[in-house]
Amino acid sequence: MSERKKKPVGVLLANSPFESYKFQERLRMAVGLTLGKNSVRVFFSGDGVFSLLKSDPQKFGMPPMAKHIETLAMLKCPIFVLEESLSQRDIAREAIAHPIKALPQDFFYRELSACEVLICG
Repeated sequence: MSERKKKPVGVLLANSPFESYKFQERLRMAVGLTLGKNSVRVFFSGDGVFSLLKSDPQKFGMPPMAKHIETLAMLKCPIFVLEESLSQRDIAREAIAHPIKALPQDFFYRELSACEVLICG
């Protein structure tokens, strides 16, 4: 009996993490998806990259995001970031609090397209 191959599932986070609780819920959902037979990959672009900064969202009345991102990293889920999103917002790699793979646009979208399921928000 062979083990079923894990399904590549992507979660794309492109909106501001401070607009609503939906951002944190998508991160929590990404962690939950690891419990199934899924190979979870998380993608940050646009204003979503702000969630990767060394910051304390609780100061703004928002729940902490870092624990979900740290859990995904601990579970060895790749965290991809669109390089252009960082440069357009003048965010240096040193300002990122988590292990990421910053990719140029063509490689970023190639990784996205490799997912059988893509959850966007």
